[in-house]
Amino acid sequence: MHTDNGSPFANVRSLGRYTQLSVWLTELGILPVFSAPAAPQQNGKHERMHRVLKAEACRDPGKSLRSQQIKFNKFTREYNIERPHEAL
Repeated sequence: MHTDNGSPFANVRSLGRYTQLSVWLTELGILPVFSAPAAPQQNGKHERMHRVLKAEACRDPGKSLRSQQIKFNKFTREYNIERPHEAL
């Protein structure tokens, strides 16, 4: 699994940069592969998803947790199912 160096996945002070989550994933047979530090271009698809998520579901946030969750659910459905991929 390709990950960035965010705190859930990597810790520069630990052996192999592994966190508890990274160790658990490894125990499940999922090997974390880290992007180089300060190199978001190595994980472009993930960075693009965050940019679109912020634009569509976070600017003008919901007035409650429930209404924000509805925005996230709508985004997830559109992004994963309805949105045509640019390569097509």
